[in-house]
This record gives sequence, structure tokens and C-alpha cells, in this order.
Amino acid sequence: AGEDDGLAGPLGLARGGNEGGGPGQAADSVTELQILVWERGARPTSLGRALGERRTPLGKPKSWTLRCDPPAGTFPDPDGACNALDELDQPFAETPEDAVCTEQYGGPEVASVNGVFRDETVNTRFSRDDGCEVGRWKKHAFLLSGKS
Repeated sequence: AGEDDGLAGPLGLARGGNEGGGPGQAADSVTELQILVWERGARPTSLGRALGERRTPLGKPKSWTLRCDPPAGTFPDPDGACNALDELDQPFAETPEDAVCTEQYGGPEVASVNGVFRDETVNTRFSRDDGCEVGRWKKHAFLLSGKS
């Protein structure tokens, strides 16, 4: 994928010239995200948790769009959010399956972020179900609260 293979990226957007990117290197890449945040989510049953089920969103979510380069969208501070995302290394990486997490419950909130970040497809969920996920939520609080 390092050379132009003529393929469009996710969401039909042409790929930018900055493969891989990194903090501060997103100027030539595409970032277009849909952010949904629910204040409540239904917790799976104990069997569901054992099978890897996640919290199910309930009610109507808060919803924002965010584009970078140039910053735009319905997000309240797109410039601040784009700058904060650029400071994070792999901001949408999931918690590894084999991570050891505390059984610390942080609340019923659920969020999803979908789209493209630095030309890479993003399809991730956030919850506050254990210590790892609470930490991940806090790292992205600027994005999930609508305040950067």
C-alpha cells in the first residue's frame, strides 16, 4: 500500500500520501470520524460477558462528526480534537485480549468511533466496564465528552 495502487480508501475517500503517519504527521492524510456517545448501556449477563459480549447502548446518543486537515465537522472544537488526536500514539487501538484489567466499574457510558483516521479504518467501541476500559475512556475523554 506504499505506492498508489489506484484503490480508494475506506468510505470511498482517496488515500493520502502519508502512509502510517504518526504524531504531528497527519497533514496529507484523511481523517473523517463519526462519534456516538450513549449515557447508558445495558450490561451483558454473566454468560454474555464470558462469551465476550459488550455493553449494549440504550437511548439516543450524542453524535458528532470530526474531520481534520482542515479541522471541521459538528464536533464543538474540531481544531482542539484534531490536535489532541495527533498527540496520541495509536489512539484507536483496542485493549489487547490478554490484558490483565482490574474489575473497576467506571459507569454505564458507551461510545463508538467509526470512519477513517490517518487513512486507516476506525471501528472501535468504548465502555467503562473495567480498569483497562476506564483508562482508555479517560485517554479519549476530550473526544467522548465533546470538549477538547
